[in-house]
Amino acid sequence: MYRLWLLILVTTVFQPVRAATPADDLLPSIAIIGTGNVGSALGVSWGRAGYPIIYGSRTPESKELRELLSRSGNARAVLPHQAASHADVIVLALPFKPALELLPKMGNLDGKLLIDPINALTFDTDQQRVGTFDALLAEQIQALAPNAHVVKALNAVNAVNMSADRDFKGPISIPIAGDNLAAKQTVAKLIAVLDLQAMDVGPLFNARYIEAMAPLYVYMNYFVRPPGGFEYNLTHSKQ
Repeated sequence: MYRLWLLILVTTVFQPVRAATPADDLLPSIAIIGTGNVGSALGVSWGRAGYPIIYGSRTPESKELRELLSRSGNARAVLPHQAASHADVIVLALPFKPALELLPKMGNLDGKLLIDPINALTFDTDQQRVGTFDALLAEQIQALAPNAHVVKALNAVNAVNMSADRDFKGPISIPIAGDNLAAKQTVAKLIAVLDLQAMDVGPLFNARYIEAMAPLYVYMNYFVRPPGGFEYNLTHSKQ
């Protein structure tokens, strides 16, 4: 059961369909690499908000993909490298090790905005401990795609809350870190579509601190919930 819960977190129901507008033609296309809980939820939410969605999957013709496409607005499914090559924004909605293995096979990612929502966590169910089996995830991804604009985001929020239609009605903060300001501004807009609150916490170096938020989040929501489960809600200090 805990493994299923972790997949929901790291690999969130959905926004109402709205009528398309001429401005939709200006929205960036988004490649969702991976079609698990995170990938499918983000694809459906952003797709229904008018963003062109390209799912990257090893089985783009599968029945599951056809069903997902039917809920995702203007969407199609292709192989991962094809999705990456045709999109402006790429979301790596994969477990950490498969993501690292896939990145070198995805072709030229120069100038692409690469969103990293990944965690690499360990569980000790007997001791009720959550740890990490790898660190500096975003920096490793940046090293494999040195000319992409990597932004760490959406790793410390449950997949079921990646939608304006979620049951949880309180504010949820999404810290984002990256070295390119324009890329972070684009990610902040995408997060706002989900009715979540982006908070720029600086350069990609600080992604290590966002990643460190995940073990506590998972511990409280898996081992303690209820009543200890929570979503992060950060506020700016007032001057």
